Amino acid sequence: MRRELDIMGTKVPVIWTSSMPEDAVATWDPDTMEIHISNQISAEHQRQALIHELLHAVSEFLNLDLSHAQIYPLTMVLVHFLRANTGTVEWLQQS
Repeated sequence: MRRELDIMGTKVPVIWTSSMPEDAVATWDPDTMEIHISNQISAEHQRQALIHELLHAVSEFLNLDLSHAQIYPLTMVLVHFLRANTGTVEWLQQS
């Protein structure tokens, strides 16, 4: 499966694949500007992985140089926020 995200005005392909590097369930590739997510993990894990890799991309776009240790808790906070505040997310999407 393939989707495309708009991250800060840049189109970033998201590719679901069964071929991942060892010990990885998702990756952000700064050279190709693609996010790859394993289709061998649960849908819940895929959603968390997407947010996690999105944060890696944003970190790179903004030259934040965030470490994996910094991105992981941000992932959990953002996933929780999106789930717990669906009305707010809908409001934010309004033009």
